[in-house]
Amino acid sequence: MPNFGPIELIVILTMLAVIVGVVMLVIKLIERASNSGQRSRIETLENRVRELENRP
Repeated sequence: MPNFGPIELIVILTMLAVIVGVVMLVIKLIERASNSGQRSRIETLENRVRELENRP
């Protein structure tokens, strides 16, 4: 097992934290992009339901 000094350990942990942060950001962006179309479709369907409920 390699012997790391305190500076190397801090650098490795910082790089790992940055990588995890970037991955989480990419996942959030992908979720936002995929949900935007679904969200507008849900709003359209909700509006249609409200219109049908308000019909005499």
